[in-house]
Amino acid sequence: MIGHRRPDFELWPGHQFACFERESENDFKLDKDEECEELLPDRLIGEYYFLFCLLKTLEGQQLPPRICITQYRRFVVNQAIGTPSSNSPHARTLPAVQAGKASIAHLMKPKTGDWLVGSLLSTKSVMAQYARHHPLRDWLRFLADAIDSGAIDQATALEASLASQMIPAPSVGTFPTAVFLTHLKILRLAALSFRHHGFIARDEYQRRAIGFCLERLHSFLILRALFRIFNGSQDSAGIQIVVSETKRIVATA
Repeated sequence: MIGHRRPDFELWPGHQFACFERESENDFKLDKDEECEELLPDRLIGEYYFLFCLLKTLEGQQLPPRICITQYRRFVVNQAIGTPSSNSPHARTLPAVQAGKASIAHLMKPKTGDWLVGSLLSTKSVMAQYARHHPLRDWLRFLADAIDSGAIDQATALEASLASQMIPAPSVGTFPTAVFLTHLKILRLAALSFRHHGFIARDEYQRRAIGFCLERLHSFLILRALFRIFNGSQDSAGIQIVVSETKRIVATA
């Protein structure tokens, strides 16, 4: 489990909370990424700050074939549990007392293989969806800087923009470890390039522009990998669960 805070329930068997200072035997100690700490802190990119630190920590280690990523209030399961969200059609909600049940760990396992990704959201295009919620300029400049850095090519930028499906909170789920880390390397390079060149600091919710762009590029990288492997994503499709005491999901700061 990654993120800026611990969950409001006891972590499931076999799972660890990734942190910089261990407080319990079940914690997983992260190495700090000093470049990201300076240029891409949590307040700008959200969970990706911790994911990039995880990337640094795991590099060079002998790793298991797959990795399960959760957040303090988000995880992906392989069957419907909880209640449909009243304001997020891609997610279901579950109270903390139920989210902390040990049996939940069994529901996080992929149906087949090493993939279990969150619910898909259909949209006219990822670019149009971004423009409805954020300044479109940021997405376009993020892609341009990513191309210039060599993180992605022009075809990837175009396909990512025109994609008609996306995975909200795409970093949550279960993935082949090698593929997941490869994606993080691409995302880190793209984020740093944007931060050095075209990034414009914004206020309040929009301050996380880099994180919003990372989410959409990450979603595309995952979906492209799934289509190459399965010719689709149904075999790996799960359901995103948000820990909430109500059916309405409230955005965090």
